[in-house]
Amino acid sequence: MSEKVAESVKRNAPRLRLTLPQIFCIVGFVQAAVVIGLYRYEQRHSEDNSSADEELSYVFAQWQQYMGPNSFQVPSNYVVPTNLAIILFAFVYECLLICDAIYNQNSVQVTAVCFINAGLVVTTALSRLQLKNAIYSMADARDANGQPLVHLDQDIWGNVRGIMIASPIILGIGTALLFAILFKLLKHFSWIKYQHLNGDLIMRRRYLVYQGFLALLKIDFFMVIAFLTIYAVNVLSWRGWEFYATIAFAIGMILIPLLAAYLVRRESVPGMLVILTLFSAAIAYFVFKLHLMYAPSKTHYLYEATLTISTSYACLSIFFLSLTVACGVVCMLNFGHGLRGYLVNEHQEVGEEVADVHYGVGLRGGPQGVNLGDSYISLAPRDRMSRRLSLD
Repeated sequence: MSEKVAESVKRNAPRLRLTLPQIFCIVGFVQAAVVIGLYRYEQRHSEDNSSADEELSYVFAQWQQYMGPNSFQVPSNYVVPTNLAIILFAFVYECLLICDAIYNQNSVQVTAVCFINAGLVVTTALSRLQLKNAIYSMADARDANGQPLVHLDQDIWGNVRGIMIASPIILGIGTALLFAILFKLLKHFSWIKYQHLNGDLIMRRRYLVYQGFLALLKIDFFMVIAFLTIYAVNVLSWRGWEFYATIAFAIGMILIPLLAAYLVRRESVPGMLVILTLFSAAIAYFVFKLHLMYAPSKTHYLYEATLTISTSYACLSIFFLSLTVACGVVCMLNFGHGLRGYLVNEHQEVGEEVADVHYGVGLRGGPQGVNLGDSYISLAPRDRMSRRLSLD
């Protein structure tokens, strides 16, 4: 009797069934939480059999304890904390990108997240070498009185070495898992979009370009903010009119992508022209900064401490901003071809009616356009067949 009861309970017990999007989110969140947790790892030890324990927590705190009172004279004092802060921000931002990509079923953004995660593997591996070189270079530095700029009695590398080695290994495992899930997840999203777009391959290509533009806007934000953070902290040293201009530029990079996403969805040609002009100006700005970093001048020494990392973020910003401009031009060419009607119904289930969208019928009984309340979009002949299933 007890065996039958046990089997009945086992059979009726709720089973945890995870979908592919949920598994993808879990892998991304777990790896980010583990790495951030490693950076906040706490080690306790006692010296000379003393009962008082010393708490050595967080890589930032380790670095600040290693620095002496006169270490502000050396740019490396700011370089290492800034780079570590950008890496931690990258993990948090990647989690937001994952949630956004899954919610919007953005195939391009999901793919971009996997490659961003692979880039974080390289970044954390290089940050380990950078931290090690900075520790040993600061050990040889002296102030005007011949005193060391750091506390030489502290073994900072021994305290953080394990953390810096484990981080890229964990991210490498997470990257492999994300790519393994990616291929099945893309098929899952493709089938959903195939139903949503009524099997229209031409409209599907236009929708992928739209998704790619949105994904590039989010990548542009991170790359530009990373460069501006390094430039404002390490080069400008929190002072001068250019520092405030850089802060204004950073605020603009928060607002402009949001405005661009709204305008491309509303298919506003004048607005998109303004957005693409602003992005082109941003490209010119980064080209000018690269010229300043490598051109011989009196201020060239300001860029030496961050030359490699600043060059990397500047080049990546130019690359992704250029892709954004090109993708934005293609999106503008797709305006007026019926994609806007699908975007209104983007988060609704396939086959569900849209309250504010109805199709106009021409003299021959075929759908001629989409009425969106304040505007009417005419459909090209090749787009009309894709609307008939929705009309029926």
